[in-house]
Amino acid sequence: MNHIDSKNKTAAFHIYGDLCEVKNYGKIVAHLCNETNFIYFEAEPKPNEIEYILPIDENDSNFKIDLINNIINNINKNHGVPNKQITRIKLGITSIDFTTIYYDFTFGIQSPFTKEQLSKANQ
Repeated sequence: MNHIDSKNKTAAFHIYGDLCEVKNYGKIVAHLCNETNFIYFEAEPKPNEIEYILPIDENDSNFKIDLINNIINNINKNHGVPNKQITRIKLGITSIDFTTIYYDFTFGIQSPFTKEQLSKANQ
């Protein structure tokens, strides 16, 4: 049986509430990474747009950069699109007073955005 750290459970609860109630995300699905026993979310901020969000408690001593790599590898293995690897994950960092901060983590060198991608992102 998997043992999920209580700090990760609490952070996941806070992030889920923030995504639903504050950010008004559409579909949100919780997943468990068996290799790390951490919960992460697959969420739709807009229709047909998917983000992966890793809830982290600001005081969680189990959080390490390798954890992000393991979660990304798990996502690519279990949810990835063939020939397109996920290289970005959003960290949702929570504190005891319900403050939530989001950071995008990207691995590797990526191509610069095209003009079309920039204009679409600014809409």
